[in-house]
Amino acid sequence: MNITYIIGVVAAFGVMVTGMMQGTEGFNPGQVMNFVDPASVFITIGCTIAVLIASFPVGTLKSIPKHFAVLMNTKKHDPLAVIEQLVELADRVVTMYQGRINAEFQKADINQDNLTSAAFGIVEQEAKGA
Repeated sequence: MNITYIIGVVAAFGVMVTGMMQGTEGFNPGQVMNFVDPASVFITIGCTIAVLIASFPVGTLKSIPKHFAVLMNTKKHDPLAVIEQLVELADRVVTMYQGRINAEFQKADINQDNLTSAAFGIVEQEAKGA
């Protein structure tokens, strides 16, 4: 289970209960019972679920259990392996576009070396500035 999910839920309940205990006469744990009313709890939770159902298409609602499964997943990913995969993908994309640029230059009978280096210089400058 994702530890940040647990921390977030526990913190939310803690803040909620602490807020319920605050009152005009100070901190009073007995005031929590003032907020326990089955009808209001039913209305709040029921209407929240109903509005969520009304707000999303059926396909999205069917995928909610999958999202909870991802949330509870404890599978660790190696960040360096992911970065290496992204770099490899970027290299493939650059190679692909470089091949397309060279093909266009050959069709137009343009000096490829100067224009290719200029085009990649622009791309590099844009990448550094982003």
